[in-house]
Amino acid sequence: MQAGAASAEGRSPKGGRRRPQAAAHAVLLESFKDARLHSKDWQGWGFRIYPDTLAALKQRMNADRRSTGLKLATGHYVDAALRSAPTDVTEMIKLADEYDGERVFANETTRPSTYRVGLVAYELASNLKVTMDEADESRRGAAFVSAALQKLLDGLEMGGALTLPAR
Repeated sequence: MQAGAASAEGRSPKGGRRRPQAAAHAVLLESFKDARLHSKDWQGWGFRIYPDTLAALKQRMNADRRSTGLKLATGHYVDAALRSAPTDVTEMIKLADEYDGERVFANETTRPSTYRVGLVAYELASNLKVTMDEADESRRGAAFVSAALQKLLDGLEMGGALTLPAR
């Protein structure tokens, strides 16, 4: 275990109790930290996100900015979502199908927006079209990215207000 890391029992390195933090909170904070420490590695990529999920993201981002004081951006959330998303194409399609199944009657269209993401998310996103085409699941990228983002938002909601880790 690294110095300063909390133990598996939920205790801080100094032995006191710490507030357990949801996995979604941890991955979002890790994304923010990576962006700050390795900003030159982050690259822009064009994403299509379903409007209802994008609206929920913006609401959550504003709440997280208030609770932490961090200058969180949409790219941090997209990066965090893709860092924690499945990489197996079968699981990717399953996630997209479940997401689309909840939106059968929605007729909103996606619009492209460019967000900066880290190396892991960029690698997944830049190969997503080919990955889906090879699985004969063309045009599923927006559903997959939106589904991964919605899954992250659901995890953040379950974890409550975002707080900064103890120093």
